[in-house]
Amino acid sequence: MGVKNEVEYLTNAYREYTSGYATSIIRSTSEMLFEKYCEAKDDIEWIYKNGDTGQQYFSIVYIDGLTTSMASFMLTILSKRKMAASGLLKLKVGKLMDKIKI
Repeated sequence: MGVKNEVEYLTNAYREYTSGYATSIIRSTSEMLFEKYCEAKDDIEWIYKNGDTGQQYFSIVYIDGLTTSMASFMLTILSKRKMAASGLLKLKVGKLMDKIKI
C-alpha cells in the first residue's frame, strides 16, 4: 500500500480500496464515519459509494409532483448485509437522512 497508515477496506465493492480514499478531500464526514462503521461490522458483506451526478451512477427515478417531470434521487451508499436485507442510503449533513430497505 502507498501510505504507511492506510488500511484496506474489505467491505468496499472495489478491490484494493483503502482508507486513503476515504478522506475529507473527496468524502463528507458522515460518509467517512459510515465507511469506518461498516468496516468494523462483521455482518456487512459489501458497500458501494455511489456518485453524486451522472447517468453512470445508480439513482431512483421519480416524477416530481410539482412539475410532473422526471427527476433522479441519487443515493450515497448501497450496502449488502450478510443474512439480511440490503440498504439504500442517503447521507447528509452528518445524519442518516433516508434508508430504504429492499
